[in-house]
Amino acid sequence: MGLALLLQVPDPERFEVAAPDTASLRGAAWNAGTANALYRDAVGKQPQVIAADLRLNQSLFNLKATKALRYPRVGAFVNLSTLFASTSQQFVMLPELDRLEPIGYLQNDPSQIVVQPIPKYRTSLVPRGEQFRNNLGSGMGLSLSIPLWNNGQVRIAEQRSRNAMELARLQSEQSRNTLYSDITRAVTDYRAAVARLSTNQINLDAQKANYTLAAKRYEEGLLPLADYLNAKNRLQIAESSWLQAYYEEIFRLKVLAFYEGNFSWKNP
Repeated sequence: MGLALLLQVPDPERFEVAAPDTASLRGAAWNAGTANALYRDAVGKQPQVIAADLRLNQSLFNLKATKALRYPRVGAFVNLSTLFASTSQQFVMLPELDRLEPIGYLQNDPSQIVVQPIPKYRTSLVPRGEQFRNNLGSGMGLSLSIPLWNNGQVRIAEQRSRNAMELARLQSEQSRNTLYSDITRAVTDYRAAVARLSTNQINLDAQKANYTLAAKRYEEGLLPLADYLNAKNRLQIAESSWLQAYYEEIFRLKVLAFYEGNFSWKNP
């Protein structure tokens, strides 16, 4: 039940642990060679090494960019702009007149009034597209920046970039050294697991033979019950030790497969 809850199984009451198929789980022995050969193959595949190399390359480009601050810089720009206003209005003249506005009279005949016609018009919002076209503007130019008084700042920035590059280089070397140590340890652990499995296999075969003999002697009444039970217990201990060594070897083999880039959760 505890394992089912840990795995978050939807129906933990129906959860059952099945015995693995040891015949299909057993994989082939590792024959890739030495730890050095495995390291040469894995160094270009491990993400931590690739990430460290990318950070080193980034620091190199940052240093080049910082050095470029010592030289004059020429820039060019081109811009295109326009604008519109939601309150922009236009006046539209109507064909009829609004009214006649008197503005004076004739000098030789004051009774004759001079009038001015006042046209009638209406207002409307200027369309947005028309405003864009009417207010369209453009420009272009060149700029030249000559560093005269910032040499100290550039020198400090360059030294910081050099320090960052050196740190990235050390991290890259450290990732390789760590990978080599892990692979060497993984190869050593695998070989120890193979030797442990072989030893436990010999012990298991011996305990099986001893138990078979003890069982026959017990059936014939030639062996006390205590000795028979001791032989049975030694067989069970040998089987348990063999199973531990067996699955440990499979685990160590999976670790080597990970460094080879062939790792899979499926049975070998």
